[in-house]
Amino acid sequence: MTRHTRVAIVGGGIYGCGLLLQLVEKGWRDVTLLEKSELTAGSTWHAAGFCTHYSFSPTHLFMRQFSTELYRRLDEEGIEPTGYHRCRGLRVTHDPDRIDEFRHGISVGRQAGIDFELLGPSEIADVFPLMDTRGLLGALFEPTDGYVDPAQATHAMARQARLGGATILRHCLVESVTLTASGEWLLKTQEHVIIAEHVVLCPGFWANEVGKLIGLDLPITPMLHQYLVTEDHPDVAACAPDSIPLVRHHDFQWYTRRERDGLLLGAYEGSPQTWSVDGVPKNFGMELMEPDLDRVAHLMADAIERMPLLGEAGIRTTVHGPVSYSADGQPLIGPAPGLRNAWLACGSGFGIGEGAGAGKLLAEWIVEGQPPMHMGLFDPRRFGDYAGREYRVAKAVEVFAMQFATHYPLEERPAGRPAKTSPLHDRLKQAGARFGSVRGWERANWFAAGDEQQSLSFRRTGWFDAVAREVRAVHEHAGVIDLAGFSKFLVRGADAAAFLDRLLANRLPRRAGEIRLCHCLNARGTVECEFTVTLLETGEYYLVCGAAAEQHHLDWLESRRLQDADVSIDNVTLQRAVLGLAGPSASDILSRLTEDSLAIGDFPRLSARAIRVAGLPVLAMRVSYSGEPGFELHHAWQHHADLYDALKSMEGIAPPADFGFYALNSMRIEMGYVAWGSELTVENTPWELGLDRFVAPGKGDFIGRDALLAARQAGSARRLALVAIDGADSDAIGGEAVFTGSERVGVLLSGAWGHRESTNLAFALLEDASLTSGSSLAAEILGVRRAITLREPRRAV
Repeated sequence: MTRHTRVAIVGGGIYGCGLLLQLVEKGWRDVTLLEKSELTAGSTWHAAGFCTHYSFSPTHLFMRQFSTELYRRLDEEGIEPTGYHRCRGLRVTHDPDRIDEFRHGISVGRQAGIDFELLGPSEIADVFPLMDTRGLLGALFEPTDGYVDPAQATHAMARQARLGGATILRHCLVESVTLTASGEWLLKTQEHVIIAEHVVLCPGFWANEVGKLIGLDLPITPMLHQYLVTEDHPDVAACAPDSIPLVRHHDFQWYTRRERDGLLLGAYEGSPQTWSVDGVPKNFGMELMEPDLDRVAHLMADAIERMPLLGEAGIRTTVHGPVSYSADGQPLIGPAPGLRNAWLACGSGFGIGEGAGAGKLLAEWIVEGQPPMHMGLFDPRRFGDYAGREYRVAKAVEVFAMQFATHYPLEERPAGRPAKTSPLHDRLKQAGARFGSVRGWERANWFAAGDEQQSLSFRRTGWFDAVAREVRAVHEHAGVIDLAGFSKFLVRGADAAAFLDRLLANRLPRRAGEIRLCHCLNARGTVECEFTVTLLETGEYYLVCGAAAEQHHLDWLESRRLQDADVSIDNVTLQRAVLGLAGPSASDILSRLTEDSLAIGDFPRLSARAIRVAGLPVLAMRVSYSGEPGFELHHAWQHHADLYDALKSMEGIAPPADFGFYALNSMRIEMGYVAWGSELTVENTPWELGLDRFVAPGKGDFIGRDALLAARQAGSARRLALVAIDGADSDAIGGEAVFTGSERVGVLLSGAWGHRESTNLAFALLEDASLTSGSSLAAEILGVRRAITLREPRRAV
């Protein structure tokens, strides 16, 4: 039987059913879900059912808040049973750094209207008298936490979707998925042929098998997790319903909640076990493993000491089954890399509390063409080809083992690294580089001298003085930075100019060597992509963007190229490397290695020239993200080390100092330069971000133009501002609430200490009225309201 449908969803767990219902709610009723077994088979049916809210990400908070509210409403209004219980939550700790993390999370929660609280030991005892609070430093109190019955919640959404017109096919194994010549997806099962406009994979821990059906190697690994449920205990039975909170002890990685008149207890061991890494058994569905509590006995022993009644009640049952973990612990929600109308919703180790919200966000993305919120944390395109078997397994094990670990700002976890390195990696390492990883690329964050340590803290860290030293070197003389991981594309063909002109909000460069900063907007007029665009002597356009944006930006370009247009888009990221050279001596240093004129009259700012440096061909661009005079040197990959060595072996002048991305970030914030993924997101228009000079509505039609003009005419409700933070010993992380008196009027997006300005700086997205009212502003930094003042960006030299 052949069926036609707008969307075919593969997988009937909490994510698949959550998406199915939300597509129906968006008005797409001709949608079909295919499940190889029963709904909830896999991880959903045996999950602990937690509905938590705590996160550093406003988008994540929304997902969790939306899910919980839907489950509550379905249950309490008698629409569908979900087993919802609002019991509140406690996250307890001995660790002062964890308390700082909680303080930051409290501020982020304010954006979603959630009143997290920081409690001391006596207040913890008031909330949960059955727990011993000795030795605890404090706890985060989550007033909206709770849990559901995972199977009931999933079936509730499935039934509501069916009532709205959706189709669910159970015992329907998808054997193949192919793209037809017409651009539709053809799914074959033993009994059906499904032709769909869109296909969405929601396969849980079958991600690798199902992903291969459309040619993807998804960075997801099945991990074994177990919890136990005790027999009834009279002390639990005596407690009022929902009076026992959901408790997590972050230092010992265990959790517990009420289950009928007993307790449920689970833990995340430091040496976790993977399962079926190379293929889940074909007939596996709703089976469990034999208990292996010895793996978590030491953690559960702490729980019993903290809550003695856990040791007094016998064990009713043990649940030991597989759960899917992505390589960074966050789900994959969004477009499948490199494919049109193919989507992913999988890889969550905490899918129950997110399933409906993930469906809400993805449904809007599918129907409207862009998500309603910034999805960078979850976009599947954040990974690349480097995230193969060895990498994904190592990272999943690391994520599981550190499930409840403190999440420090700028933390770089080591598993699976290095995945991608530039030819300078060993040289930089010898020079003291301390590396971070962005989309697999090892990048020098800062350079240590002597015994400087890569410590982690929410306060000032061991690299503060090192970054100050690097900024000073760039500001006073010159510095060199490895930018090999930049994403680089060549766009060419007879229709290349018309193609780019339709995509970009700014005018294209008109003469060879001209560089323009350009943005792609979506239909809502908000920012999707950012490139520097250079017109080369060959007539080709050379587009450069950040390393993290590679697949996202490439997909944006490819998906909007007309089929019959004479346009080619070549990803040359691994063919061309880049060195950044910046500082007042940059031109003097470079002139000693080239016979070409670098005089500003011959080589003005925002222009590019083909020159020879140390005898090697280089496309030199007079641009600098630091604000200091400088160049980007683009060249063949095989010349990268030779050019670096030439710059570092100068005679008659001091060579440029090495500097890293922490120093570059400090300097770009001083300059007021916004960054894609931090300030530039689908939540903001160029007008709100102060990018007026990079938008040319008079040039003619381009994607997002009408929406942008309408937004400008209506007047912006918020604007981006650079602010100085008074008296804080911590940089802004992003997500901190901004207040005028008791009224929340904005949020900090990113921040850093400005070493040239000797000021703590941050970008703030503020309500427009708060910028013109003259009222005082304050940002909540680690639990303390700090005065902030508007700051003019530093002027480029």
